[in-house]
Amino acid sequence: MADQDNDIIEFDDESLEEEVGNTIFLTDDEDNEVEVELLAVIEHEDGNNYVVLLPVEDEDDAVIIMQVVEVEDDEALEAYIPIEDEELLNEIFEVFQQEFADVFEYED
Repeated sequence: MADQDNDIIEFDDESLEEEVGNTIFLTDDEDNEVEVELLAVIEHEDGNNYVVLLPVEDEDDAVIIMQVVEVEDDEALEAYIPIEDEELLNEIFEVFQQEFADVFEYED
């Protein structure tokens, strides 16, 4: 999958938790749309929310984890931004694995 370092995905959503299980489209750096399923919303101890996304047509079953941020001009609008901190990504993924151990099977 293409690198998503500069992606900011905006959406209008009053309750992100209600969207779990739905699919949305992300646009990568090469302007390709990628359909992803919203698997979970993780509230981290740093006070931020993170989404765990699974590409629908990816046989790899690798998840994408992004931070949820509010858009300055519109509090009802939120955006997903990539996480560059590898340690934070691992923390979020560990929380996801623990919270959803009975739902998903994981490979090391």
